[in-house]
Amino acid sequence: MIILGRVGPFVEKRKTSFELFSEVSLMLVMYHMICFTPFVPDVQVRFYLGYSVCAVICFHLLISFGLLANWNRGELRIRYIKWKGKREYTASRKALKKFWKERKVIRQEARKQKREEMKRKMESRGLPRYEESKEEEPESSQSSASLSAIEEEKSEEESGSTFRSATSSEIKRTIIGLQEMREEQEKKQIEN
Repeated sequence: MIILGRVGPFVEKRKTSFELFSEVSLMLVMYHMICFTPFVPDVQVRFYLGYSVCAVICFHLLISFGLLANWNRGELRIRYIKWKGKREYTASRKALKKFWKERKVIRQEARKQKREEMKRKMESRGLPRYEESKEEEPESSQSSASLSAIEEEKSEEESGSTFRSATSSEIKRTIIGLQEMREEQEKKQIEN
């Protein structure tokens, strides 16, 4: 107790006071233990001193737990605030992920509608509609390819099919038509 009081090893005064309180409690318990020896001859007095020791220990425990709870209350409050914030952050993060997924689906639908609209515009202008574009063949076989393309057109007209593969000139016309449509859209945006 003298060393604790003179030296003051702790920076915080409350910790030094708590240690002094603990030392006083321990000293009281040790003085009680002396009374359980033949120093006190009456057995009835020893019995009541046992209650006194229990009372000192319980008092020490109550004060200790109360002070520790009081000191840790602020830290527990901070931990609770952090935990609550983390929980809210997780919930908002999940909601944000859901929002982005829904937004992605909406954008895909919008792109799909734009493609369909472009196809309709191309058809209305008389531009060819095709499934796949074939790579251009060598020039030597172009004449035979043009003959086969004419034959395919006749067979398609007879069968009533609307889809056919496009030739390179048709692809070029389609690209030019798309460029014209983009220019029109840009003009509308500038006007707006």
